[in-house]
Amino acid sequence: MILALHSAAEALGLKNTNLEGLELYILDPSIRAKLESALQLEPKERGYEVLLIEPYYKVLIKQNKKDGKEIGICPLLLTFLDLYHFPLRGREQAEFMAERALNLKRICKKC
Repeated sequence: MILALHSAAEALGLKNTNLEGLELYILDPSIRAKLESALQLEPKERGYEVLLIEPYYKVLIKQNKKDGKEIGICPLLLTFLDLYHFPLRGREQAEFMAERALNLKRICKKC
């Protein structure tokens, strides 16, 4: 698993929202049911406490995985891009990150 979206921003020290959910990229979809059961997760119609996401760009995310036991963090640029298009305060969080992270500031004209 890899921390994603707002959870990744928090782990990178760049969180700007008061959202308290946990967002994770699941690299192996076969563990989803077992993980949902272990964490006693139930589907919700609105909002979430835990969001499990199957990533589209698995190769980029796997590069930040250190070993099979540790939870990694989504790369800064991918976190920015994911948040920028995420409906729940994502753009606000992405712009905050871009103002503070030198590597993002250079590519973000608005910031």
